[in-house]
Amino acid sequence: MVSMDSFLKESQRLHPPAALSAHRVCITDLKLSNGITLKKGSHVAVPSDVIQRSSSNYESPDSFDGFRFVKRAAAGDKNSQLVDLSPDYLVFGMGVHACPGRWMASALMKLALAHILTRFDITMSDSSSELHIKSSHEEAKATRRKKPNSMNERSSSPSEEDDSNSQSKRVECSFAASPQPFLDPPTWETMLKHSQERLAAQSASGGSSEASAAQESAERLRQRVDRETEYGSMAIRGRSSVRGLGKRGRGNGNGYWGGRY
Repeated sequence: MVSMDSFLKESQRLHPPAALSAHRVCITDLKLSNGITLKKGSHVAVPSDVIQRSSSNYESPDSFDGFRFVKRAAAGDKNSQLVDLSPDYLVFGMGVHACPGRWMASALMKLALAHILTRFDITMSDSSSELHIKSSHEEAKATRRKKPNSMNERSSSPSEEDDSNSQSKRVECSFAASPQPFLDPPTWETMLKHSQERLAAQSASGGSSEASAAQESAERLRQRVDRETEYGSMAIRGRSSVRGLGKRGRGNGNGYWGGRY
């Protein structure tokens, strides 16, 4: 994972998501040290692409070195991890307003890359052509590939892989498909209805003792639903039936699990 972390950071250094980062808006007039005055409401940003390709910050800045940050960490660099912030690496911004989700983004990228590497053999669609990535300072919104790559799905065994080299499944790296809608979670009423139907079917095929046990189970579930619904409505209103001494004082009807809502 250390090498993968360095590989991902080097990829973002050389090809950042946007040519500009750390976007800010001036809330007052600001005079810089060189005499330039930024008016209130001006939009400012940092040219991260230029900084991350500067020879004063990186050796051979235009060359891809997947182990660049592993070497820097071995040399004592304290900001060599993907989520670390530094003036020469501004993909996630800088300062107190840096990206708060960079840890989750790092974990998801590593999981996705590990999944791809275990299931696919990645090859360029045309070995004679180079991969061109467009990055503009005028329209620094997102980078795009000039030509998509292709991936061949790996077989389950080496023998199958040899047999399917000429007929391997080709998957185009395209993200133009429309996103799938999220499914709404089932409500308590739906869960209770499903449980009652399942228990009724079981009792119909079993004896009277099983039917009685099914009725008791359904009654316990109904009581649980009522209890959870009551607590949920209290949480929405900011009230709780749990009274007592909380971290911020005694419960007076506005306490939520012993604390202030």
